[in-house]
Amino acid sequence: MISVVMATYNGEKYIERQLTTLLEQTRRPDEVIICDDVSTDNTSQLVQDFIKEHSLADKWHFSINEKNLGYRKNFAQALAKATGNYIFLADQDDDWHLDKIAKMVALMQQQPEIKALNCAVQLIDTNGEPLNLPENKAFYNAGFIYSKTPLAKLTEFNANAIMRNNISPGCTMLIRSELRDILVENYQAEMPHDWYLNLMAALDHGCYFLNEELIGYRIHENNTLGASTDTRWQKVLAKFDVSEKIAEQEDNLCALDNLAQALKLVDAPEVLHLEEYYGTRLAYYKQPNLKTLAKLKRYPEYRTDSKLRGRLWDYALALHLEKLIAKIAS
Repeated sequence: MISVVMATYNGEKYIERQLTTLLEQTRRPDEVIICDDVSTDNTSQLVQDFIKEHSLADKWHFSINEKNLGYRKNFAQALAKATGNYIFLADQDDDWHLDKIAKMVALMQQQPEIKALNCAVQLIDTNGEPLNLPENKAFYNAGFIYSKTPLAKLTEFNANAIMRNNISPGCTMLIRSELRDILVENYQAEMPHDWYLNLMAALDHGCYFLNEELIGYRIHENNTLGASTDTRWQKVLAKFDVSEKIAEQEDNLCALDNLAQALKLVDAPEVLHLEEYYGTRLAYYKQPNLKTLAKLKRYPEYRTDSKLRGRLWDYALALHLEKLIAKIAS
């Protein structure tokens, strides 16, 4: 059984188009769960009208929260309501390619080791027309993935890669219900729900990326890219916020500990190493100097995973030159 879960909030501008691309799938979902987070625009009415117009009430289920939960908790409750063994996550403003469900479910059925499957995105503008980024051979999936080596059609990502950054937006994801069950029992909204699910799958060696564009990912005023491919280092560094990095690292380490306990991996060597490495990275951000940077550089992941501009910025932080660089860049 195939479920689609969607969390909506003030999405009236594109919601009908998103729903239409779900309805037109070559393999229709068996159920669609839509939870609205107390929208203040016409989103709720548009969804209800769409369900009624297309006589979908037996399979499409819509509800409005009693109070605003925020997107993380709203998605978590939508996931909890799904009954399918294959569960897709959907945003409110994208265009799904007509064969997205069919292709992703078929691949997951063929390869039982896949626990979470993320497809590639095609960027589109507000009118649904394709957008193209400047080419950068080190970036894939519209800038969400940085890889020094070319990606295959299907690539597994380990827990270290997912701890570093998520590989795709949640609207590209298909998960098995086992992941959802663990999320429902353990998720504390430390990190975004989709990132949490990918990390969970990666800890079980089941997080995969399908290098095929199966969704139009809409770029508009409220929706921007995940990873920056801007090569103008001055602008990138000027936007760097150490406090945000500290908060992100703390949340990610909290989520890792949460999942390690849920998956009974507290003493697993991989988990212990990740906690040590990212704990050292957190210590550097909290107290950047040459001594804490030297400790961070001892880990092979630092050399293999970091971009050159990132390593240069780390030196700038250690030498307390960040304010000077920001002033030059402004």
